[in-house]
Amino acid sequence: MIDFTIEGGMIRLRPIRHSDVNDSYVSWFNNQSAEFIEFGAERVTLKRLKSYVDEKISDPHVLMLAIVDRSEGRHIGNLKFEPFSPREADCDLGVFIGDTNFLGRGYGSDAIRTALDFLRDMTAVESVSLGVDQRNSRAIAAYSKLGFSQVGIPRRVLGGGGEYVEIRMRVSLEQRRQALTVDLPDFD
Repeated sequence: MIDFTIEGGMIRLRPIRHSDVNDSYVSWFNNQSAEFIEFGAERVTLKRLKSYVDEKISDPHVLMLAIVDRSEGRHIGNLKFEPFSPREADCDLGVFIGDTNFLGRGYGSDAIRTALDFLRDMTAVESVSLGVDQRNSRAIAAYSKLGFSQVGIPRRVLGGGGEYVEIRMRVSLEQRRQALTVDLPDFD
């Protein structure tokens, strides 16, 4: 695995490590913040979580990043792009701030913004999509502020927490590229 770090405002992103999978990480899945993620209401054990992370780390079509608080150096959540290839145009995003001390304070938005800027600048990825439970209004508002917009119609899906209605959202990295393009005057 290639080791790298991507610096954000309040966070640092780096590939998730086996050493990140510990009892603290498991505890994230036993609190309210896990309500809207893949594991949902399923019981998560250290053994199961280690197996899941091992699977994602070894999959060449997954980029799973630890979200680390810059001030404390503490692993507070994860971002996952799947399927992912730096040469492909599209990928899906999953995000989870597991440490409840960091919820609602902008850490998730900073992590997503930092990751999108990295993808925009360093890969051929043109758009990023995600699915969000329509009951998760805080996440929908945060994603909208980051440039994501709803695509398609909501649909019923079955997840770890049971059946729910998923809204698909997408952001164009090409529009983010163009927003950075500035025409400079000719000084000749």
